[in-house]
Amino acid sequence: MPSPFPPIVRPQSIIFYGNEESTLTQRVTVFNPYTFDILYKVDNAKPQKYNVSINQGVISSRQKLLLDVTCRRKRPSQDDAIQVRFFKWPRPCYGIKSRAQQYIGFTEIKLSVYSDRSEGERTPSQGSDLDMSIDGTSSTVTGSRGISSYWGSSSHHQQQQHYLSTGDRSMSMDATFVDEPRHRSKKLQVLIDICVTVVLLVLGFLLSKADEIWFSENIFEGVKAHTVAVVCYTLAIVLIIRLLTFR
Repeated sequence: MPSPFPPIVRPQSIIFYGNEESTLTQRVTVFNPYTFDILYKVDNAKPQKYNVSINQGVISSRQKLLLDVTCRRKRPSQDDAIQVRFFKWPRPCYGIKSRAQQYIGFTEIKLSVYSDRSEGERTPSQGSDLDMSIDGTSSTVTGSRGISSYWGSSSHHQQQQHYLSTGDRSMSMDATFVDEPRHRSKKLQVLIDICVTVVLLVLGFLLSKADEIWFSENIFEGVKAHTVAVVCYTLAIVLIIRLLTFR
């Protein structure tokens, strides 16, 4: 099964103008289209020059995150970037050891600083525009260099561009990359737990009605049927709690 694409990040190219204070802080939207939570980590090679409002956190399923990127120093540069890495985030469950984080990929956000707009207009265009849709809202991302991810080859890059240009990217990603084997395994586990719970409850009920003397002499010597019934009920309660907290 192919690895899932990283969550949607837009824009993937930011331009700051030193003579315009309103452009020195710009907003980046990260959208998680998957049915599972995503852990993100921002790698900022120049924290003295650029500041990201939240460098690490968890994005819930089908939710958006807004990050503010601020340019602290106005010295012109066109080759800077920050990288956002993504991991599949398993929600911790009580009594269950946390699983290792599964790496999904990364997206690079290109950062450019110009002294004014006239300088930016003199810079050659970095590439063609790509349309990207989040929840049905179309936006434009400028620059093919800004759309970089963990696929190194040009064929993978072309596949990603083709995927981003589809009408409903989030629906396609969710339908293509759902982890079906794990989903079926979870369903099977739930069915097994339900069956075992029912068996324990029925067995506990029958033992509570059984003759204590006959049970002690013929089944478990020296053990009362009521004691075994309590054990069955206790195990059934544990399974019920597990089912209620199962994710």
